[in-house]
Amino acid sequence: MPAAQVTHYLFVDFENVQSVKLDLIAGKPVMVIMVIGKDQTKVPFDLVEQLMIFSSQVRLVRTEVKGKNALDFVLSAEVGAQGVADPHGVFHIISRDKGFDALIAHFRSHNRSAFRHDAFIKAPILATLSTPATPPTPSRPAPTTPATRATPSPRAAAVKSPAAPKKAPASRKAAAPAPDPTPTLDFTAVPAAKLARLMERIAPGTLNRPKTTRALRGLIKDKLGANLSASDIEGILDQLTIDGSLSIASNGAVSYPA
Repeated sequence: MPAAQVTHYLFVDFENVQSVKLDLIAGKPVMVIMVIGKDQTKVPFDLVEQLMIFSSQVRLVRTEVKGKNALDFVLSAEVGAQGVADPHGVFHIISRDKGFDALIAHFRSHNRSAFRHDAFIKAPILATLSTPATPPTPSRPAPTTPATRATPSPRAAAVKSPAAPKKAPASRKAAAPAPDPTPTLDFTAVPAAKLARLMERIAPGTLNRPKTTRALRGLIKDKLGANLSASDIEGILDQLTIDGSLSIASNGAVSYPA
């Protein structure tokens, strides 16, 4: 069977991992099964928007009973049921709970492809990231340059046709300020392989994680590329805090979830 036909199933333990980047599954043979705890009544708005966009690739499963390990048992049952339905599928459990490793080992003992990742972005199928080329596009259709060409009208009125080619360089100069409103780096546009290396360095249980924002900025540059601008790094710091990967105190101290 060709590799393109193999479906990757990502089972998300949403009690354990809330950072889910559904835009990474676009155009890929991926199905996401998000298992949500009974007491989980709030979902981030941006995730709701993504759920609407990728509804054909996402299924929500709500646990009906609350209690210790209730979600874990439901997720395991979902993995087993899907394993029967698709013998050729590749199964990924997205959870920091190492208790799932027993299920992974059981699947592998039956020659099935199964893995556990402690972050959504670490699933290898998501590493083939199609970087969105949309940001440059809006800045291109800004042909307000003719307005700047019209300003030297006294000379242009006398000689209209020659003036136009001579003013062409001016239109190039006018195009340069277009990137002035530089947005912060889109976290999902970072190559997934590099991003995975960064997330591994700040994963729970990792020794010598950065304790200050200064050290964390240095780590980001080291893992994602020295050519990152200061605004790029700040954008990544903001996204890491939004995702719950870490928190930054007013004095610059960095702390991580248990």
